[in-house]
Amino acid sequence: DGKLVDTNPAGCACLNLTREQMLGLSYLDLLGPGVLEHTVPNLGSLRHGGATMTESTLTGADGELRNLEITAGLLPDGNVLAIVRDITTRRRAQAALAELNTSLERRVRERTAELELANRELDSFSHSVSHDLRAPLFQISGFATLLRKDRASSLSPDAVRFLERIEYGTDQMAQLLESLLKLSRAA
Repeated sequence: DGKLVDTNPAGCACLNLTREQMLGLSYLDLLGPGVLEHTVPNLGSLRHGGATMTESTLTGADGELRNLEITAGLLPDGNVLAIVRDITTRRRAQAALAELNTSLERRVRERTAELELANRELDSFSHSVSHDLRAPLFQISGFATLLRKDRASSLSPDAVRFLERIEYGTDQMAQLLESLLKLSRAA
């Protein structure tokens, strides 16, 4: 008839009730009517010697919300043996893990956005190096080359050497800029 005929100390601790408080109560009094919704569809397996398992949430006598895993099986004398396990700690750990995963996913999204911003800034830098710095450098190199070739006969050997050094320096700077661009693309 659904009345509790015996319990063990673990069952008492699980519900925070004394043995005397528990004996004679119906399982609906102990576990609440919500358990019935989960248990009734599985009662047929009990009648055929099977077992049923369900989970329920209830408020203990101390007012604390508990998560319970209930496994029930039919005994030879017609009584039902129910094993009630307090899985509150497990459920809290699972909820904490889910919260940590959500937090981690949020942080990954934030870091990804930061990396995308850094990549856009790097692309902007590359464009700046490519256009804003190369153009004046090529002009200096070009004018130095033209001056050296067109006016070589009228220039002193020192002036020609200075123009050659300007050309060499601009070539080195162009190579340095190209290396910076390659580095920024690799990053």
